[in-house]
Amino acid sequence: MLRRLLTLAVLLSLACRRGVADRAPAARGGRPGPSVTTFIASDERAVLVVSAPPTAEARPALAFASEAGTLLLAGSAAVPPPAAVVAGPSEDALREVALSLTSDGRAAVPPLGGLPFYDVELRVLPESGKLSAHVALDYMNPTAAPLSELSLRIFANARGPVVVLSQLESAGSKVSLRQGPDPTLATVTLEPPLLPGARVHLGYHVAATVPGAQADASASLAAALLSEPSRAPDYGLFSRFTGGIALADWLPMVAARFEGAYDVAGVGPVGDTAFAEVSCFRAAVELPGGYRLAGPGAVLGEEVLPDRFVRTRLVLAAGRDLTLFASKRYRVADGREGETRVRVVYEEGHGGEGQAVLSAARHALVALSAELSPYPWTTFTAVEVPLGGGAGGAEFSSLVAIAGMFFTPKAQVGLGFELAGPFLRELREFTVTHEVAHQWWAIQVGSHPRLEPDVDEPLAQATAALLLAPAGGPRDRKALIDREVAINYQAMRLLGGEDGPVARPTADFESVQVYAGLVYGKAPLFYTELASEFGDEAVWRALRAYALAHRFGLARRGEVLTAFAEQQLLPRARLDARYAHWFEEAHGDVDLAGRGDPMAAAGELFGGNAPGDTLGNASGNESGNESGDGPDPAALLKAARQALTQAAQGKGAPQAGEQPLIDAKQAQQLLQQLNQTMGGFDAVGNETAP
Repeated sequence: MLRRLLTLAVLLSLACRRGVADRAPAARGGRPGPSVTTFIASDERAVLVVSAPPTAEARPALAFASEAGTLLLAGSAAVPPPAAVVAGPSEDALREVALSLTSDGRAAVPPLGGLPFYDVELRVLPESGKLSAHVALDYMNPTAAPLSELSLRIFANARGPVVVLSQLESAGSKVSLRQGPDPTLATVTLEPPLLPGARVHLGYHVAATVPGAQADASASLAAALLSEPSRAPDYGLFSRFTGGIALADWLPMVAARFEGAYDVAGVGPVGDTAFAEVSCFRAAVELPGGYRLAGPGAVLGEEVLPDRFVRTRLVLAAGRDLTLFASKRYRVADGREGETRVRVVYEEGHGGEGQAVLSAARHALVALSAELSPYPWTTFTAVEVPLGGGAGGAEFSSLVAIAGMFFTPKAQVGLGFELAGPFLRELREFTVTHEVAHQWWAIQVGSHPRLEPDVDEPLAQATAALLLAPAGGPRDRKALIDREVAINYQAMRLLGGEDGPVARPTADFESVQVYAGLVYGKAPLFYTELASEFGDEAVWRALRAYALAHRFGLARRGEVLTAFAEQQLLPRARLDARYAHWFEEAHGDVDLAGRGDPMAAAGELFGGNAPGDTLGNASGNESGNESGDGPDPAALLKAARQALTQAAQGKGAPQAGEQPLIDAKQAQQLLQQLNQTMGGFDAVGNETAP
């Protein structure tokens, strides 16, 4: 998933739901409930569902009518379950989660009854950060061997053991739980072992105290640029923020399978971490009154409880996570595109920017549905979150987080500098489009973000560029790619990062800056250069074939080349050689020469002229030269030196005893790197004699 690293889109940044559902509850753990007739209010749709109790001789089969919003039970299919095999999720549960899918989505997803099914009861206290949940998991052994252990991943614990599991139980089998030493991993021992094709019902309790967000200074884009390579960025996706709370990667989920084994490897400080199987989720989320919930999938109803908490029921089919955001300050703007309700959830006072995000999201969703495959869910939500660590956005199933900097007219990027005007507006549009593209690359077409980050991120970057600046359109594609893509590579080089292969695990990247420069800044040009040579239509046709071939599955490194070869863009051998050039070798300095010029980038950071506007420091001073042709190096470096020196001295540290963003040695290294590019200054930023 992106935490879209805005590497030098700002060099200082990384030098870049309604009605109460009235139903008889199904039995927990997926066991069939009694015969019921149910009326469900789901957004603007009313659905009448009639069910009969399943039996061993005949279990009901689902059929969907073509009319939007109508779900019917059809016939019976004789499916005698094998002896001693536990029943899967109830028909009632499967009907409910299916409400989150469009008609195309229902036809495209794998059989829902075979997917892991998470039934979640969650209560959240946003102000204190306390959360408590009971999870009922239905899981079928997909392997050809008995399972004596089942691994659960808790990726929110990558920064420390915050989420704790307890009260593990299972009907019909003996289970035990152990956690550690890796806090992101919990192991369930199964006795007797789970046979191939057999199911286990696990119940477990989850508790956590969600940490407060980092102070503004340490969460700034500047801090992401200057942080030590070994320190994992805190994006703020599992944290409290003013008025609200962010809950990403909190739910303990069965580890995904990769290359025939469960993914139990540790996580590092670079790139994304979460990797999960396509699953189904049914959740009841309780929040204090006055909070608005932004989550994935379809909302089935809301209910005010006697203690004034509001209980929201939501469902998601064929998703990869259950990510939730809530705030007392959230407001909603929405629209409808076909069967999908498109929403933007923004903080009060940000309505104008919220509408801009909504417009960009709707455009991208419609266009990518036409070019690739239809968007499969009945909702898409973009939510404002005060992200840190250099993140512009983050993707989840039917849901994306967009950094709060894009919901203001002027965005503070740290060390006293800000973004504004057309530069900020273009960056917002590109970021939103990139995140929408992830609904195909990473969410529908899954990939391993730690072992093969080069599968989805470069493609999301390239997809955004092709969509926003189509061939023959009014927008200059080269200029857009220079400002939003290549600039990441040039920022990396400006800061002393070395070119190298893109196709490698995140653990092999020496820093966040190098990762962003290569994955976001260099590799996307493989795709955009193919479009320049063979035409947009040919590239979209190949990407459509690739998206459909791996939809709701897992794509591996280089498999996109098969789609390009089948569309006869180039013979496979030549495609392989071109792919190796961009992804496995180091030609960036030649290939990107003159693209995303570092002088212009420094000007945008330290007060020079941004495209169509000026990006200045927070005091209102401008550092561009009088002619407007570009930044004045002396003024730029003086401004940089002053800001970096203050940061190195820890001036303005938010709390007593907190370490400064960077030390004096780091500040001097950065200045030396800038000097090597700009010239005319000594090692400490003083002008040299002409």
